[in-house]
Amino acid sequence: MKDWKKDLSDFFNKIEEKERDKEKRIEKKKPEVESFYLSKVNPAFKELKTELEKYGREVVLLLENIDIGTASIIVRFKGKQEFSYSMRVKTSQDRVSPRPSIYCRRYLLVMSSIKDSSRMSDISKDDIIQDFRVQYESCLSGKI
Repeated sequence: MKDWKKDLSDFFNKIEEKERDKEKRIEKKKPEVESFYLSKVNPAFKELKTELEKYGREVVLLLENIDIGTASIIVRFKGKQEFSYSMRVKTSQDRVSPRPSIYCRRYLLVMSSIKDSSRMSDISKDDIIQDFRVQYESCLSGKI
């Protein structure tokens, strides 16, 4: 009979090893992630905030938190949240990819024209603004 205790120990050791490898990848990619937020995401969200406020929207920015790799723009109108757009990053073995998520009124959607396969280096501030605009307009017009 197999030694189940050893099998269980091997299983948990593999999980711990994968977690250590992931942490090393994240630490290695941290400068790239930080640059992405500071040079692209945050400026895009700030520009969007300025424009949306011209139309009576209350806009809250939750800018980059490097430890969790996320930034969000939340749009409220007449005291109700109508839309939010969050940019997260996913670290794989060979790259860091953007992962936008969208909240439209009551629904959380994970869809965007920025594809998971995109590299952060391939995405511009204008791409982020355009993606936000398309998703926001689709939300308000009832298309999503």
